[in-house]
Amino acid sequence: MGSSTRNVIRPRFFPDDLAPMSQSEVANLIKRLKFLPTFLFKSNASYEEFLNKIHPRELIARKQGLWDVPHARLDMFVPSSRMSDVNEGALKGIMLK
Repeated sequence: MGSSTRNVIRPRFFPDDLAPMSQSEVANLIKRLKFLPTFLFKSNASYEEFLNKIHPRELIARKQGLWDVPHARLDMFVPSSRMSDVNEGALKGIMLK
C-alpha cells in the first residue's frame, strides 16, 4: 500500500540570484525526483506575487468562514546552501519514518 503523503517542492529563483538556473538545469533536477508527471506545475511569478500568493484565497476563505480551519501546510524559505539539511532532517528524518 502506498503512502498518502504528498510533498510539494517549489524552487524559486529571484533576480538577485547570481546565476538563475536554466530550463535544462531545472529539468535535470526534476528528472531525479519520483513524481507523477501530471502533477508537475511550472509558473513564473514576481517575488511580490510569490509572497502574496495566498492573500486572494484568504479573502475568499474568510467570507466562507473557512480561513481558521487547520490545514497541513508549511511553507519554508530555505537558502540553497541549507537544502541538504532540510532533506536529511525533515524529509528523510520525519516524513519517511
